[in-house]
Amino acid sequence: LTPTENLIAEHLMSTFPNCMLKTSYELAGEIGVNTSTVTRFFQKIGYKSIKTAQNEFKKGIDFQARTVQNRFEEEYKDDAQKSMMGAYIISEATNIEQTLNNVPAASLDILTGILSDRKNTVTLFSNDNNTYPLVEFFHSRLKQVRPQVGILQPNEVAIAQTIATTRNNDALIILDYKSNSRLNSKIAAAFKKQGGRVILFTDSPICPTAKSSDLTFETKTRSQSNLPSHVATMALINLMIDLLAKNWEDFILEQTQAIDKISQEISLTS
Repeated sequence: LTPTENLIAEHLMSTFPNCMLKTSYELAGEIGVNTSTVTRFFQKIGYKSIKTAQNEFKKGIDFQARTVQNRFEEEYKDDAQKSMMGAYIISEATNIEQTLNNVPAASLDILTGILSDRKNTVTLFSNDNNTYPLVEFFHSRLKQVRPQVGILQPNEVAIAQTIATTRNNDALIILDYKSNSRLNSKIAAAFKKQGGRVILFTDSPICPTAKSSDLTFETKTRSQSNLPSHVATMALINLMIDLLAKNWEDFILEQTQAIDKISQEISLTS
């Protein structure tokens, strides 16, 4: 995004959801840009017009306002698989399909290269309690295929120490899902200033942290419940781990052999 487009994105994120009820003329006046600039911004992030974005927003509000059972009955009333299980299967499968189909192969190649660096460290971060279990999942999968992987705790001391010791090409993976946290943006900018690489996972095309990231992966989180689903994000993580494992076969073998050896030594059945 250009500096002007970043300005628009930051305004939308800071005034959401009220901003989605205004015209492009009103938004342009608040931000201090031309109306045509606002119109082009929405087109750039994937909408035909601001009206299209507003319609999608209203559908999302209607979707959340209805109960799970009501949504299920409306969407699957003519479906032969009319069951709550069937509804969830279809919803999650759609999230996974849309997420993986929209990931550029080039981005996966770049990410694999960053995570295959034998000299760097990889740190995962989220400033959102609801997303933290996803960070732990990512961490558990990643540390199985490469060393020097950690989780950054959201406190000032840990953040300052991590940024101060960042080296060129160290990687910071931020999971930013509707938290709209300025802290994420500040950490990303500071980490990148130290020479690190920032990888962002988000569900928003206008996430402010994206302006400081080297790579951004947008995942679909629509759910049958009122809570976002991270199944598609987990599927993308699993895909990345499978691609990465090919470059760390020696580490994986060494780790497996060490675990087997210790397991044999402490086995209670032998």
